[in-house]
Amino acid sequence: MTTTTLLPRTTTAVADAIRGIDRLDPTAPTPCEQFDAVALINHFVGTVGALARIGRGEPLDPENPWGQGGDAAAGPWQRRLADGLDQLGAAWADERAWAGSIDFGSGEMTAAQTGRMAFGEALLHGWDLTRAAGTTLTVPDDVGAALYEFVAETGELGRSMGAYGPAVPVAEDRTAFHRALGLAGRDPDWTPDGPGPA
Repeated sequence: MTTTTLLPRTTTAVADAIRGIDRLDPTAPTPCEQFDAVALINHFVGTVGALARIGRGEPLDPENPWGQGGDAAAGPWQRRLADGLDQLGAAWADERAWAGSIDFGSGEMTAAQTGRMAFGEALLHGWDLTRAAGTTLTVPDDVGAALYEFVAETGELGRSMGAYGPAVPVAEDRTAFHRALGLAGRDPDWTPDGPGPA
């Protein structure tokens, strides 16, 4: 994973897709089963903002480090989220963001691990949200391959923490991105109306 270039490319692609969402029912289901659309937007806006601050070397809010709560889905949420993704990509485009370690209070994580977490968060939840809206997120092959590598490495930990659901079987001839979605507990053929083709 070419960290300083791949993450900004990813956040740009996701931001462009988010800006292309015309409307989304707040109660709509998403491929991320624990979130409906409004809960996913609120979560995603919060984590994107927090991870951007970390990349810039700024402290998190001690009272609400991940920006949860409130109503991020009110008003022009597409622009707010897309702008946050642009800021996330810009913060981690600086090589200095990937050096050292991050103290989260409850424990430390290397900056490189945190940057990779930002990559996975942006891409997986970007796909969740565009899929819930019935739109498309186009992912280049190298980005999909990097996501597959990341989820394969973090799958067991992610499932134990509730970040990933149980792995969904995906045929080996599907793209690396589709197989990464399966490892992260998502059906790549998911649609808002029900399961896609087998």
